[in-house]
Amino acid sequence: MSERKLMPQDLAPGMVLAEPVCHPFTRQVIWTSGTALTQHHIILLQRMELRAVRVIDMEGAPKGGVSLEGEGEALLSKAVSPAEAPKDPPVLRFTKPSAHGATSTNPTQPPRPAKASASAPAPRPSAKGTQFKPQAIRNEVLERNVQTIKHLHSQVKQSNRIDIQSVDQSVQSTIQRIVTNKELLNSLIDLRVYDEYTYSHSSNVMSLALVVGAALGYSPERLRILGIGALLHDVGKAMIPESILHKPGKLTEEEFNIMATHPANGIMLLSGYAWANTEIKNVVFQHHEKFDGSGYPMKLSGTAISEFARIVSVVDVYDALISDRPYKKGLPPNVVYQAIINGAGNHFDPRIVQAFVKFIVPYPVNCYVELNTGQIARVVRVTRPHLMRPLIELEGSLVDLSKDPRFTIVHMHKPAP
Repeated sequence: MSERKLMPQDLAPGMVLAEPVCHPFTRQVIWTSGTALTQHHIILLQRMELRAVRVIDMEGAPKGGVSLEGEGEALLSKAVSPAEAPKDPPVLRFTKPSAHGATSTNPTQPPRPAKASASAPAPRPSAKGTQFKPQAIRNEVLERNVQTIKHLHSQVKQSNRIDIQSVDQSVQSTIQRIVTNKELLNSLIDLRVYDEYTYSHSSNVMSLALVVGAALGYSPERLRILGIGALLHDVGKAMIPESILHKPGKLTEEEFNIMATHPANGIMLLSGYAWANTEIKNVVFQHHEKFDGSGYPMKLSGTAISEFARIVSVVDVYDALISDRPYKKGLPPNVVYQAIINGAGNHFDPRIVQAFVKFIVPYPVNCYVELNTGQIARVVRVTRPHLMRPLIELEGSLVDLSKDPRFTIVHMHKPAP
C-alpha cells in the first residue's frame, strides 16, 4: 500500500484517510486515519477550503477507490489525543457562509424565523372562541416536531443542509405553547411522542431538556438555544448507514464504532453555518461525555462539559432507556428514574439530576400501566412528591399508590389519545 494526496474534488467513496483531519476551531481530531470516506464526508470536504487530503492507495483497488462496505470510522472514544496527533494534520478552513448556511447579523445567535417553512406547516389556529385542551396542544406541537426531524434527516441525507427556520419554529412553539405554559405543564401530560424511535427520540430529548432548563431558571432566549441544540443533538446520525441506524437488534462492536462517529459527523455538518454558535455545537459534540470523564469523544469531565450538553446527556439516556425498540421493551420509568439518580456524580451532573427528578413526570395522566399483579390500570393524577406512586383507576375503582403498598408499577404503556 502507498499513499497519495488528492484535492477534495478528486475523492471517491471508499477511499481511506492516511492521516487525521482536525476540527478547524478546537484542533481536535474529527476523522482519524483509517476512516473510510462516504459521499457525505466528501460533500462536506468539498465545501471547505482544504489544501489536500492524504489517502491510502491500496493495491488491487478498483479505480475510484476501494469498497469498504461494513468498515466504520474509528471509535471516537479511542480517537487520537491532541498530543498524539501529527504535527501538521490537514486543517479545514472555511469560506464565508454560502447559500446552504443561514446567515445572521449576530453570528452567535440562530436567526429568528421570518415566516413559516413550507416543509414544516405552522400549527393550525383554533376556532374563534375555542381553546385547545392540553392534550390537543401537546399532540399538535409534538407531532409537528417529529415531522420537522424527519424532514431534517431527509434534507441532510440528500444535500447535507439544515433548515434552521423549521428547527427554530419547532423549538419556539414548544417553549411558548408548552414549556412556559404553567397551567398546561401542571396538567402533567406526557411530553414524549411515540413515533419511530430515530425521529421521536430527538423530539423527546428537546422537550425534556426544555423542561429541565425551565426548572433551572433559564431565560426564554437560553431555552431557545438549548432547544435547538437538543433537537439537533443527533443530527450526525443522518450520515450513519440505514442498516445500522435502524437495525432491529443490538449493534456489533464494529457497528457501534460507526454509530459513535455521529457527534463528529454532527459538528462537521454544523461548522459551515453562522447560526450554529458554540453552545449549540457543544451539545452536538459533547452529549455523550460523562461527568466523571469516562464518556466520549473527548473524555471531558465536570464543568469542562457545557451545561447544555450535561442537560441533554441526562434526558438522552432517560428517553433511550424508557423507549420501546423493535427488539426490546423500554424499562419501567421507576427503574430508569433510579438509574438516573444512581448516575449522579459519575455519569451525570448532580445539579442537573436534581432538577430532572423534580420536574419530569414519569407516569403522565391517561397513560396505562401494568401492575405487579398483571392488571392494567390508567393513571388519573400525579402529584409531587409522589411522582412514582400516582393515583390510578383499577377495574373501575380509584387506588392511591402513595398509600397502598400492595401494587407496584412494572411497565408503562403508550398514553391514551
